Amino acid sequence: MVKSRAFQDGWWLMLITIVCMIGSSALCELFLKNKLGTYAIMIIGELSLVIPFIIGLFMMKKHKNDNCPAKISLGISGFPPEFIPFLLLLPICAQYFSTYVTLPISLIMQILFGVQDQTELVPIPNGWLQMTQAILVLCVLAPIFEEFLCRGVLMTLFRRYGFVVELIGSSAAFALLHFDMQSFIPLFFVGLLLGFIRRSTGSIFASMLVHGANNAFSFAMTLLTNKNALPDNILLTIVLGCAAVFPILFISFLRGCDKYFDWRKDIYCKGDSISGASAALVICVLAFGTINALTIADRIKSGALIDDFKNFNSAMECISLFIRNII
Repeated sequence: MVKSRAFQDGWWLMLITIVCMIGSSALCELFLKNKLGTYAIMIIGELSLVIPFIIGLFMMKKHKNDNCPAKISLGISGFPPEFIPFLLLLPICAQYFSTYVTLPISLIMQILFGVQDQTELVPIPNGWLQMTQAILVLCVLAPIFEEFLCRGVLMTLFRRYGFVVELIGSSAAFALLHFDMQSFIPLFFVGLLLGFIRRSTGSIFASMLVHGANNAFSFAMTLLTNKNALPDNILLTIVLGCAAVFPILFISFLRGCDKYFDWRKDIYCKGDSISGASAALVICVLAFGTINALTIADRIKSGALIDDFKNFNSAMECISLFIRNII
């Protein structure tokens, strides 16, 4: 068995990424809060990912000669155009499929952290300038920079440890990167989908398209819900329909991949390296856990958590409230 430090380097890269994103946002809030809007600050945060990406390229070069049974690359290659409809629809359906699959956990998250206001995550744009900035950051910059980092560099560093470590590790890092416990499981699920598409097509551009479609749909639904543009029965039909279609759509996508790529052989590769422990991973998890624990403690102190718990009198009321919130 060949020992490699690529796993440790990958998590140090994620720690650097978190510091860059939080640091850039903090500096903007401190010095430019009155000059820049929320989306302008988000743009700067995404652009800050250039720093860890460059560092990641040096890490990839460092581990280039490590013994690995699979091809190591960022995945800068094209994919058949016939996959585009699948890549646009898969993330939309995956959102609601994951919501219902993880319903019990989501209910617990709502009790611990409260009902999440989507406008806190994605603020409603005020005017055309903010709308343009929102589209730029959500549909262009985030898919490009986050995919190059998570599905490009990180999956490359984790590749030598086998597909399971590669997929789960990069998906967990992607979810941790957003530093929100309530969004962790949905983001982890989306990360699994993005990683699987990246590996099965061999193209990082495919995962970028999926990422952009996912963000665009979430943004559009937030705007429509905020303006009450769609009746609840129509929204519920969309939610249930998307959740039901996802498994069929995903299986059809994989069958399409069989025609063009020898992806199964690549995925079933178990790797030949031992990852070992990672201090950076421990730091990321502790920081993530501490911030969210402080949020819960604050809710307990204010009495909000107890009040929310009392509101969930029965399982049916929990599910009913949750469904109303997600639509």
